[in-house]
Amino acid sequence: MQIISWWPQDGHGRSLAHFDIEVMDGLRLCGLKLIQNDQGQFRTIAPTMGSRRSVTFHPEVASRITAAAVDRMNRPEPRFEHRN
Repeated sequence: MQIISWWPQDGHGRSLAHFDIEVMDGLRLCGLKLIQNDQGQFRTIAPTMGSRRSVTFHPEVASRITAAAVDRMNRPEPRFEHRN
């Protein structure tokens, strides 16, 4: 599991960053959002299409994706990155 694109969201409420992740070879999820809720917990939110969810995650997968995003957030520069 690897973050392939990262865009910090300074000053946008609970949203900390948008990111794309390669979950496994050949499977990428794009446009995910890392948020911090009112209790201080980090969560990953998938994009929606209108009012419908475009992706849902098993709690274990969601935890792994969120852990990868928090790890990326805590790394030093570059703040913006994109890998093909």
